[in-house]
Amino acid sequence: MLSVPTYPTELVSMGKKRFSKSNVLWFIRSRPYTPIADLRRRFKLAESEVTAITDSIGKIYVGLPEREANMLRQLWLEGKIGLEWTPGVHVRVVEGVYPLGSAEKKPPEAETDAADKADDASGDV
Repeated sequence: MLSVPTYPTELVSMGKKRFSKSNVLWFIRSRPYTPIADLRRRFKLAESEVTAITDSIGKIYVGLPEREANMLRQLWLEGKIGLEWTPGVHVRVVEGVYPLGSAEKKPPEAETDAADKADDASGDV
């Protein structure tokens, strides 16, 4: 007779991936482009929820629950991901996301100050 293995309930409940900024950023960076539908599937999120987030221009609609949509907004504002809009729609609807380069952008003043300090150290006037 075959015995069926039993698993602790903790292992069974681990099927749902936790949607955190670090987890979603890793997932987005692991591919060149991620549709919002893939984020919903990966993290087992409700398909019918849409959240409006805002920026300086106005509303942006994201097909994710409020908590998760706000995490994407934070990553976008931090310059870690880019948002792709659905073409041909009069409102901004996020269709997918993509990773942005990991190089830090310095303000132009900081680059000029660093160049001036290097010149001073080398003795050039």
